Amino acid sequence: MTTHTHDDALTRAARSLAASLADSADHLAAVLTCHELTDVVDLLAAAGHPAAGARWVEWHKGDPRCTGHTTPDTTPAPAPTAFSSLYDAHGRYSPPPGTEYPYSVADIAYATARATGPDWSAMALPWGTGATLHGPYTAHFTLLIDVEGDLCLTYDQAAADGWPDTPDLPRGVHEYAAGIYLPDASSTDDLDDLAQQLAAAVRAITGH
Repeated sequence: MTTHTHDDALTRAARSLAASLADSADHLAAVLTCHELTDVVDLLAAAGHPAAGARWVEWHKGDPRCTGHTTPDTTPAPAPTAFSSLYDAHGRYSPPPGTEYPYSVADIAYATARATGPDWSAMALPWGTGATLHGPYTAHFTLLIDVEGDLCLTYDQAAADGWPDTPDLPRGVHEYAAGIYLPDASSTDDLDDLAQQLAAAVRAITGH
């Protein structure tokens, strides 16, 4: 249940009165004293009718007893500062989910599995920050981001898989102790392009 206070009632009454007075300047303003006119103009301004108050002042100027009045400022109030959707009401950078990083590492792994072939599949690690990539082999791959921010594909070789000892890695793919990494890859790159690059690397590593 909504509770209305005494102040609420007064506010509504004042606004109602101001609305009824807004268009009555032509026949009422001239008969008011300066003090009375000031009260009416203040009421109209407080109720959001400054332009009506200005009309009352104009109609009152013809009274020889008038000592002068300040015309209410009818300039619209400046619009509240509009914050970009990337910032909250306190001006803090707070982009909607998916703005900065439109896909996760796990999404890259799923796309890589599709690009590598029908015998490949992927499984996301918790929170999608990494994923495992499985094919028709004993060993599997793990896609992750290392502490330097590089996209990495780690793996352990199994003798039974018969992978080549020195794979001919595609351009842009570098080898390191735990596997391979893509130093030039970025989260703004096209997802399918990354997947194709990783799929080519997997085919080079496995020899197929």
